[in-house]
Amino acid sequence: MYLTRQANLATLRAVATCGAPGSELVFTYIDQAEFAQNTSQAPHNENANLVAQTGEPWISGFYQDDIVNDLASAGLELVENLDGKAMWERYRRAKHHTRTTPCQLAHSPGASG
Repeated sequence: MYLTRQANLATLRAVATCGAPGSELVFTYIDQAEFAQNTSQAPHNENANLVAQTGEPWISGFYQDDIVNDLASAGLELVENLDGKAMWERYRRAKHHTRTTPCQLAHSPGASG
């Protein structure tokens, strides 16, 4: 969200290369489609506005239809991909309440043995 696409992919490659065998990576991401003109949320989302005010604007994401290939190109495998609603349903009972966001949750095993 806060990095360019190139920096995100480089970070994922580093995790795939340097992560301990059996590691898993869980991360949230914004659907890149949200950044298109005349769409709803990401750049105009309340959370996005708050982090932008601290100097961390949301500048990129991943397309939901491409996340499997993006992770594979970085040497990772997608295990699970939850949209904002599914994430909310799973984690809503947590002690920390969050607002529903346009984020996705991706779960991928880290470095292979």
